[in-house]
Amino acid sequence: DDKYIYVQNNSSSINNISIYDVEKGEVIDSISSSYGTSHSLALSPDNKYLAIGTGKLKRVYPPEYPYEEDRMFDKIIIIDLATKEVLKEFDGPTGTQGMINEMKFSPDGKYIGVAKLDGTVRVYDMFSLELYRKFDVYGYSADSGPWIIYFSNDSKYILIGMYCPKDYTTKVFDIENN
Repeated sequence: DDKYIYVQNNSSSINNISIYDVEKGEVIDSISSSYGTSHSLALSPDNKYLAIGTGKLKRVYPPEYPYEEDRMFDKIIIIDLATKEVLKEFDGPTGTQGMINEMKFSPDGKYIGVAKLDGTVRVYDMFSLELYRKFDVYGYSADSGPWIIYFSNDSKYILIGMYCPKDYTTKVFDIENN
């Protein structure tokens, strides 16, 4: 409705999402992810829900490498904007490996799509608040993989923009028929 802007705000806390009132030109409220750095946002089409992608760096010893490295462990938090209550946290208390690159609600508000740099695209059902589909499109990478998400206007397909060496394509997946 163009009344508010939701933005990750480093000036108060890297965990906070500031809510700006466009008409007043000021911050009127904030929401904390209460987990880690907030870096991805999605607002439902009806302005009822805010999805926050939030993560923490953790030192891991990947089996594919002979050395340790820091990797982002992210989770998704769904907040009811009327009550500011957390409705659901996806990916457990410690998150899952791979930064959330982008999140987007489907036009009908039925799904939320998530592009993670663990090489997956996930589609969550907003009615059941459960994972509905998971598409493996690339392996883990700190800086390559599924990058951009769009839904078709009828919310039947999810389109994935890939940002990978030798693969800068768009992939299309049928959500309902897997």
